[in-house]
Amino acid sequence: MGNKIDLITEIYNRLNAAIATGKELDGVKRIQVGAREEARKSTDLPVINFQPVSGEELPYSSPNIAVDNMTIDISLICNKLDAANNLYNATGLGGLRYFELMLNVLDKSIIGAIDQTYNNKGNSRPQYNYEIIYLDGLVEFIVTIEVETAQFTLGSR
Repeated sequence: MGNKIDLITEIYNRLNAAIATGKELDGVKRIQVGAREEARKSTDLPVINFQPVSGEELPYSSPNIAVDNMTIDISLICNKLDAANNLYNATGLGGLRYFELMLNVLDKSIIGAIDQTYNNKGNSRPQYNYEIIYLDGLVEFIVTIEVETAQFTLGSR
């Protein structure tokens, strides 16, 4: 594929593998790729929304070698009033715990090894920034990932 698609696919695959039964994010209902999806009812939660939002192509090591500095938003939406998903439920999977687990999943390959190059699809250690938004009975954790794609030769993305 292409360097941008490869990086996005690797991040998606990590999240998708982690929502399987018995995995770190077991209980997350689905991962929506693209524009943020509003959940229809509380039983649709928690949900993860994933979308690339911007990028900047930069020269890297020679006039013909470049990287793409990508910005990707991943949001985790939980129902903060649901007893099972209580925001600060330290013994179960409350929203804040899901958020921490999601960050752990992003740090690791599908087999569980620490890998912040996204299986060599990224060129640098990603930087995570996040914000937390409270709206009615929901809480949304939005992680913004800043990461470079693997190096590529101009004209061969």
